[in-house]
Amino acid sequence: MIALVGVAAETTSVMVVYLDEGYQAARHAGRLRTPADLLPVAVEAAAHRVRPLRMTVGTNVLGLMPIMLATGADVAKRIATPRQGGLVSLTLFVIPALDVIWRRIEGRALWR
Repeated sequence: MIALVGVAAETTSVMVVYLDEGYQAARHAGRLRTPADLLPVAVEAAAHRVRPLRMTVGTNVLGLMPIMLATGADVAKRIATPRQGGLVSLTLFVIPALDVIWRRIEGRALWR
């Protein structure tokens, strides 16, 4: 779990940068008029992060393959499997969703 949180924090920080850049670009272009406009902006910004995320997760998966294929490494397999899935789901789905929720709460005064 600690290893997953460490690697996820690294990839999450890059995702947050992409989301913030997308939000700022949409704001300056005048595409953010309602809270509903946040979701397409977040999806577009997160889509730019898919390729680097695939490379990062792919490298981690290749690094964990010896553990996954090793005989007698039952405890290590229990650690490696959630780490692989957690990297993708946390960085690609959870963080953009939390960013949209945060920006809706933060921008309530702007949309009134």
